[in-house]
Amino acid sequence: NIKPHVNTLQNVHDSMCGNRQNFTYSVDKLHLVHLQNTNDFHAAKVYAMSSLAEKVVLEMTDGRPEADWRFAHFESQEGMSDVSSKSVSELVNQLYGPPRDIRCHDTLDVGGPNNKTLKDILFRIPSQTQKLATRTAILTKRRALLSSVQYLMNRKSPIRSCADLQNICVPQQTSESLDHVQLVRALCPKTCGCDSLQR
Repeated sequence: NIKPHVNTLQNVHDSMCGNRQNFTYSVDKLHLVHLQNTNDFHAAKVYAMSSLAEKVVLEMTDGRPEADWRFAHFESQEGMSDVSSKSVSELVNQLYGPPRDIRCHDTLDVGGPNNKTLKDILFRIPSQTQKLATRTAILTKRRALLSSVQYLMNRKSPIRSCADLQNICVPQQTSESLDHVQLVRALCPKTCGCDSLQR
């Protein structure tokens, strides 16, 4: 658990640098000192999590049980093979994990209320132990994906399903970035009409 160490470092920083610091100085060639005001130091902003990666890492390292993780989840070994170098199409195929012959489905909704895809996946697994492990892994990943998408899109209200994202399917119809549109279309192909000749 590194959180106590982080708190200690913050306390040391405040002790050493707790007085006025919002200034800089310079000395000219006549040896006169010039002061200039700078922006105030706001600890809450400085120490705030600045990226999704930091949130995931801190969630893992602060001693929180896996059941309480919001953003983090473990991938299988083959799923972790150098993801940073994969193309968008390769990542989409990886996100669309279950066999494609199950039915066209929204990856983000697998394991959600009234979603039948998880039952189809588990039906193919003979071992009860494997069924339980697979179900837990899918539900954990879904929770992490929902939280991650909410964070990346700076949404204040929770994202519960692809239905909450259907207005981001088409780049020309949303103010979201193209990266966000691609992410939604990868996670919610059925909602975005990717299986339909009419949309």
